[in-house]
Amino acid sequence: MTSMAVLGDEVYIATKYAHNRGCIHVISLEGEHRRKVQLDGWRVLGQLTAEHGQLYAMQAVELAVDPVRFSYRVAVLSPQLELVHAFEVPGVADEHCSVAARGDNELIVTDYTAGKIHVLACGAA
Repeated sequence: MTSMAVLGDEVYIATKYAHNRGCIHVISLEGEHRRKVQLDGWRVLGQLTAEHGQLYAMQAVELAVDPVRFSYRVAVLSPQLELVHAFEVPGVADEHCSVAARGDNELIVTDYTAGKIHVLACGAA
């Protein structure tokens, strides 16, 4: 498990690697397994948080010029785990970054290695 988030009456559990794909397990608050979604093309799935009725997941994207390094993007997912929107985090980061929401219209993305915090505008769905 890399992280988990609660949205409504469901717990979303992200795994970092599952046969070279990211995976999110969904269980009820009572512990009943509801579904598992494999995210094709998501080799690394990081921080997961829930706000504004949506899930926000950090996704590593290999750089074409240097496949050892990654850039990161935030994927906005519906409660059904459908991709709503995705956007790149400014600059190049490594695995030490995370995402959190503040209020109704801001996402805070941290890049610990570079010592940066990015404040990004967002809104309710």
